[in-house]
Amino acid sequence: MFVFENLSSSDDRSLQTLLRSVDQDVLIIAMKGAETALQDKLLGCMSTRAAANIRDEMEALGTVRRPEVQEAQKPIITLASELSEDGTSIESLVQ
Repeated sequence: MFVFENLSSSDDRSLQTLLRSVDQDVLIIAMKGAETALQDKLLGCMSTRAAANIRDEMEALGTVRRPEVQEAQKPIITLASELSEDGTSIESLVQ
């Protein structure tokens, strides 16, 4: 079963494809519950300015409950699966 943390093993190009399709507000909440290494990897796939904005928003958001984080991660996981099924250069996301 694919979980949000599996994104850490994905290549940057696949993550960039995925992140272009994710709502920023959802991404911010989803990343709040992620490990620092995964946060850094995802932010590294963005422009410097976009990554800085995401970091600022995450900081301003404060504490987010785990169920909220999990709900925000679900559509990202679903999108990663859909992109994989479509063969959109994201095969490594759902292995």
